[in-house]
Amino acid sequence: MAINGVVRVAAVERKAMLGIVALGLAAVAISSAAIAEPARKATAKTRAKPRPAATAKLPTLTVSETPPPAPAPAPSGTDPEPIGNIADWFPADSYPPQARALGLEGRVVFALDIDALGRITQCHVIEGSGSDLLDSATCTQAIINGRFRPGRDAAGKPVAKSWRSTMRWKLAVGAAPGDE
Repeated sequence: MAINGVVRVAAVERKAMLGIVALGLAAVAISSAAIAEPARKATAKTRAKPRPAATAKLPTLTVSETPPPAPAPAPSGTDPEPIGNIADWFPADSYPPQARALGLEGRVVFALDIDALGRITQCHVIEGSGSDLLDSATCTQAIINGRFRPGRDAAGKPVAKSWRSTMRWKLAVGAAPGDE
């Protein structure tokens, strides 16, 4: 019985919705005819007697729009801060031997994910040097040797944030490839 009651209610609601849609369509048809009739009469009048055309006001459809979202507030707080000299993360003996032997040089743009305790959790190569050896060595050395004070939010609470930098791998002038 309850199922029949639900079905009957749904059928009644459907009929009501169809009636509303039909009324809306009729209103559109009526308003279209009301707009077309004065325009047709105005055209007939202008043929008989030239006068400046009156601008007819057309009905406007008002749609309530929500205001555009407010721009996101600028992030506040502080970014993670490296402890010590970043150049110390990449000692001379960290140059990959194969890259040195091949005379490879390059610039690596990388980003480090730093957790709320200041630990490096991940390294991402943003722009590679063209050498997987140099790109990999950059992340390896940064993760092993990098130390940070964590970033903080506006309230001063430690939060996870990213930190971005660049490493330029360049062989020493006058060093022959293969020199150790």
